[in-house]
Amino acid sequence: MTDIDAGAPLTPHARDTYRKQCERGVALFQKTLEEYQQSELPAQKEKYKDVMGKAMLIIQETAAKFLSQELQKQQQGIEKDYEKFIANSSPENLNKLQKDLENFQKKI
Repeated sequence: MTDIDAGAPLTPHARDTYRKQCERGVALFQKTLEEYQQSELPAQKEKYKDVMGKAMLIIQETAAKFLSQELQKQQQGIEKDYEKFIANSSPENLNKLQKDLENFQKKI
């Protein structure tokens, strides 16, 4: 990622770059979440958690650069959903996380 002065407006190219990186982060998170759900090995699940955490950081960092405040709030909601899911991977928490990810992905 390019480091851009926080006070300077984003160029169209920079905005597009951040959007693409955010989309990749969301796609990686979703794919890893699917793999996490299918895995029965505790060590493998831990590795998937690590990857999901890193993907969430990518989403956070890129979203903060180009998203509207409304979408930033939605992204923060996804973070909370993820934390709830990690604490309790119930079907309800999984469904909420997946739904919020899908809605977010459509809007970025």
